[in-house]
Amino acid sequence: MQLVLKFGIPSLLFAFLGAWLLKQFSISEPLYTYAISEHTFSITIIGSIIGVLMLVFSLWEIIPYLKNLSFGKNNLVWGGALSGFFGGLSGHQGVLRSAFLVRLNLEKEIFIASGIAIACLVDIARLSIYSTSISKEIVSQNYLLLIIAIGSAWIGALLGNKLLKKTTYGFIKWFVFVFMGIIALLIISGILNK
Repeated sequence: MQLVLKFGIPSLLFAFLGAWLLKQFSISEPLYTYAISEHTFSITIIGSIIGVLMLVFSLWEIIPYLKNLSFGKNNLVWGGALSGFFGGLSGHQGVLRSAFLVRLNLEKEIFIASGIAIACLVDIARLSIYSTSISKEIVSQNYLLLIIAIGSAWIGALLGNKLLKKTTYGFIKWFVFVFMGIIALLIISGILNK
């Protein structure tokens, strides 16, 4: 419980800040607009930030120095703040949270339970900020997309569970790295910002 408070409260507070910044950046004008054929694409501040963060966090498991990076107990407060901030800004909190918690030699159950509790705190903070920008019209116009996304997540989890038994951890790391990199570049270029 002390771990959740020491790491989780700063995560919660800084998640509000990250989510608020995301909201501010999302209403700014595009940095650059271009056309390919009859399609127009815009490079935005928020797309660039999210894309760069995705590239950095995809590299986290590939670069040996970052992969082995860990922090001690005396860094939990600022680790929680950093993890929460990026969780609020881009949803990327797990890598940083794990970097701070994994070397504490916690029992497996405590590590998982603490991670879930902290992730829930960050998600509550960021969703409370994000939800102020979502109108009923946007929800009603995109409910089918939401249903497809939820269904795809379930199908992906089921397929992933079956394929996980037939593949190596190294392959999974590189697979995630390549596809996160591709998606990040498409977001930065404005192609996936629509």
